[in-house]
Amino acid sequence: MKEIVMIRDKAELARELTENQYFYAEWRKRSQHERHQRHQEMLARGRPPEDLNRANWHGIATTRGGRRFQIGLKVLNECEYSGCFNCFLYHEAACTAVTPENILAQFDNALAANRLDVVVGKQGPRWGDPGNADVDQIDFNGSGSFLNHNETPREAQLMIFRRLAAMPFRNILIESRIEYAEIDQVRRLRGILRPDQTLTVAIGLESADDVIRELAIHKGYDLKDFEVCVEALAGVGADVLVYALVRPAFITEAEAFEDSLNTGRYLARLAERVRAATGNRDFDLTMKLEPAFIQEGGFLHFLLQLSEIAAVEGEEPLYETPWSFTVAGIVETLIAEGVADLINLQIGRSTDFPPPIAVTRNRDHEEDLRANGGRGSSERLDEALQDYNVDHDAGRLAAAVRDVIRAYPRTHAAWLAKVGRSCATVAA
Repeated sequence: MKEIVMIRDKAELARELTENQYFYAEWRKRSQHERHQRHQEMLARGRPPEDLNRANWHGIATTRGGRRFQIGLKVLNECEYSGCFNCFLYHEAACTAVTPENILAQFDNALAANRLDVVVGKQGPRWGDPGNADVDQIDFNGSGSFLNHNETPREAQLMIFRRLAAMPFRNILIESRIEYAEIDQVRRLRGILRPDQTLTVAIGLESADDVIRELAIHKGYDLKDFEVCVEALAGVGADVLVYALVRPAFITEAEAFEDSLNTGRYLARLAERVRAATGNRDFDLTMKLEPAFIQEGGFLHFLLQLSEIAAVEGEEPLYETPWSFTVAGIVETLIAEGVADLINLQIGRSTDFPPPIAVTRNRDHEEDLRANGGRGSSERLDEALQDYNVDHDAGRLAAAVRDVIRAYPRTHAAWLAKVGRSCATVAA
């Protein structure tokens, strides 16, 4: 697997990203002022009581071999780090009045809302609704770190895992920054589960490129610390899912394409090293491609607003969400190079909580839209990528992508002009 050469050389990229840091400082000042104003307004008119027994959000999505249940719990505190440029998930997603009992009630109520009631029989626990038989994974996609007891109390963690041990879920996924992934606590939680259940810890690396990860995303840790954490988790029998962001701030479309390829190649090499170092040949590393989206009030929203002003003045935008063709191209290239044989490749949807105001999408040409009855190409590509999540059928994905290219030739040509002919994997 070859190394990728970035579109801009590292020195130029670092210089330009550093020069753009002042935008973040300006956004933080404005954001803090606006949040203070909103808080004062709510106090003045009487803030409505929060339903502490209701999760922020929940739903069912795809995963390899079936479907997964996702839940975003309302916990004690927002993400304590809250410094990632691309993220606004922590915003007003917590409540200091929440108790472990409230958190457990949120969990139970969300399960009930998705008809995930448990029936215990001779073959073990199963879902009462046969239509949910393929829901064998649960993802705790919160607004911070599940393993940080200042956010999710340890008592709540233990209560939930004891409940999970009696449920049909085969894989349990929790999210955490590496500094909160205490191995003793991970071992304790893993020990509560049944032998046929697996535990996956999801970590937001976002990019394997040091310059992009720190200056375009501001992640706050280096590759060495990340690798130590992954090896330690594998050593206690936990699997790892790694989030990889497609197009962080200030990165061009072509650079986003190359950066995600670079990250996938790095993760494939890391997975092999960890398996050898720990002797855990069953260790599973998942790369979760996360197409960028913009949430109202976040830093990327601030850049979008500035971009709209720049457009009026004929200047290049400061930020745009990536194209769906970029995501499909990344996936197809990683499959062709054999990366998807070494790690589990999954693709996220460009949605989250709070609901985004701008998502990953192709900029469809008007004639292409008319020829396809108004249906956009992004919808079709997203469906194909979600199908790949389940069956990992590379041939089926390739055929679907080619169908979209033939149906939307002008849109695809515009994308190629954006990224350059180096992205020839999806140019045919």
